[in-house]
Amino acid sequence: QFDGYDYHFGANHASAWSNAARAIRDAVDRPECRAHRVSFEFKPTDASARFATVSNTHAALALVREVARPGRFGLTLDLGHLLAAGENPAQSAAAALAEDALFGFHLGDAHSRLGAEDGLAFGSVHAAGALELVYTLRLARWDGHAYFDTFPEAEDPVREAEYNVRAF
Repeated sequence: QFDGYDYHFGANHASAWSNAARAIRDAVDRPECRAHRVSFEFKPTDASARFATVSNTHAALALVREVARPGRFGLTLDLGHLLAAGENPAQSAAAALAEDALFGFHLGDAHSRLGAEDGLAFGSVHAAGALELVYTLRLARWDGHAYFDTFPEAEDPVREAEYNVRAF
């Protein structure tokens, strides 16, 4: 995680924000990136940094507005990261969709512990939330990229992939 810190007074928040926006804008504006969409995935916390500069969906959307490259810079939301941030994934998706900034979605599930990357099968823990997310995406006729971000370490990965596709 490039944008985090562990201690209070460990970061100059204003400069961290402006540096992040400037660096992303510079990257998006590079000639080799101009024909592509660039997507940002926030993570609220990590084992290597307890606090993040961009720690939730609305901060990420503020970053999208600050970078100011509509249609070229947007978000990939990660269901596990949304849960770790205490967010409702469908509500987060709706906010990003309202700003035409939802480029991708990492689908999985988690037990929502800070710093944990459970990577569980989609809808296996939060079935109602998964259903609401799919409903929200379908209602908006979203046609972005969905990825299954799961870690089948003790499970058969082929069976889990098949389950994820059926669940989504």
